[in-house]
Amino acid sequence: MKTRTVGSTWRCMVVLAMMMVLAGAMTNPQPVSAGSGDNYPEPWRSKPIDFYVDNWGYYSRNCTSWVAWALHDRNGFTMPRAGHATNWGVWAQNNGYAVNDTPAVGAVAWWTAYAKDNTWNVGQFGHIAWVSAVNGNTVTVEEYNISGSGAYRKRDMAASNAKYIHFKDINSGSGGGFGGVGNATYRGSTLTPGQQMEANQYILSDDGRFVLMMQGDGNLVIYGPGRRAYWASNTGGNSGAFLAVQGDGNIVIYTSAYRPIWASHTYGKGTQRLVMQGDGNLVAYTPADNPIWASHSSQAGPYPIYKGGDQIQAGQVLNPNEYLRSGNQLRFAVMQDDGNLVLYEPGYMPYWASNTGGNSGAFLAVQGDGNIVIYTSAYRPIWASHTYGKGTQRLVMQGDGNLVAYTPGELAVWASNTVR
Repeated sequence: MKTRTVGSTWRCMVVLAMMMVLAGAMTNPQPVSAGSGDNYPEPWRSKPIDFYVDNWGYYSRNCTSWVAWALHDRNGFTMPRAGHATNWGVWAQNNGYAVNDTPAVGAVAWWTAYAKDNTWNVGQFGHIAWVSAVNGNTVTVEEYNISGSGAYRKRDMAASNAKYIHFKDINSGSGGGFGGVGNATYRGSTLTPGQQMEANQYILSDDGRFVLMMQGDGNLVIYGPGRRAYWASNTGGNSGAFLAVQGDGNIVIYTSAYRPIWASHTYGKGTQRLVMQGDGNLVAYTPADNPIWASHSSQAGPYPIYKGGDQIQAGQVLNPNEYLRSGNQLRFAVMQDDGNLVLYEPGYMPYWASNTGGNSGAFLAVQGDGNIVIYTSAYRPIWASHTYGKGTQRLVMQGDGNLVAYTPGELAVWASNTVR
C-alpha cells in the first residue's frame, strides 16, 4: 500500500499544480454518509488515487488520508502530519499517545513494513486502518488502499494481527467516548459510602493523570497518560452497569437489573472512601487511612507537583515538573521535566504545547516586564509570549481549556487559543 505524504518528492510538481487548481474543493470535504462505512468525502473519493492532497497533508485515497478523515469525522481528533503510515506509531509514542496490543473502537490499527499479519504484504510504507468494532479476539477495521488499490474495504481480522494507536478512542457504550472524557460526567477524585458512579461518569486523580471511568458498556477502567488502560474490572458487555460504594464496606458493580458482577470483597472492613490516586492506583481506605483494597496499578514516578492553584503571578515561576490546575479541576498546565510546557485534559491527553522539549530543567517565568518566557536551566530563552510592556499580572489555566495572560484590568494580552 502506498502511503505518500506531501513531504515526498514523488510527483511534487504535479501535485502542487493540482493543489492550486483544486484547493477550493479540498477545504470543505463532504461525507457521503454518516457513521461507519465508506463516508470518505467528495471530491476526494471520486478521483483517481493521489489526485488530491487532503486537509491534513496526505494524498487522497491512501490509507493515511482515510484514517485522518475518520479520526476527524468520527473521533473529533485532528491528526497532524506524521508521514508515511509506518511512521505513525513512532510519532504517536513520541507525542504521548499509547501504542499497544489492545484494540479499541476508534483506535488506529497500525502495521509497519514488517506486518504481523503475514497473509498479505503491506509494502514498504506500512499500513493503517480505523477500528470500527472490537469483539473479543476479533476486530473490524475500515481501510483504504490495501495493496495499492486506492479502494475502500471493511474486514474482520484477528486482533493480534496489528498494533493499536490510541489518539482519541470512542467509548462503545451509550453517551459518547472517553477522548478527553467526551461528554462523561466528572465526580471528583473520591467516592464515599452511599455514593454510586453511573455509566459514563468518572473520578479523576488530583493531578489529572489518571481517570477511573464507569464506561457505558459496563466496564470499569483506569486510564492514564496517552489514554492507556492500566486496569479494568473486565465487566464489559453490561450496558448501564454502575459502581456502588456500599455502607457495608463492599464496593460492587451491578448490572442495570441490580445483579452483582464484580466486587472488592471488603464487606465489613469499614471502607470510608475510594480514591483515584495520582500514582495510578485505585485504593479503598478505612477512616484510619488503612488501605483494604487496591487495583495494584501504581506507576513509577516522578509525579508532577501541584503549584497550589490555577495561576501564577508576575515574578513567579513554574518549575520543572510543576503544574497548574483549572478551578473546575479538568485542565492542567504542566511544565514538564523535558522542558515542554503542555496543556492536558483528564488522562493527560495533550492539546497544546510550547514545543520546547529536549531542554531538561527548563522553567516558565511570568516576568515583571510583562513577558512570559521559558528559560533553559542555563537561563537561555527558548519560548516567549511576546507581551513585553503589556502589563501581564497573572497567567491563568482556565476551566475552558484556555491558558490566558491577564493585566490588572482583566485585559487578556496573550492566550493559547485552546477553548475546548
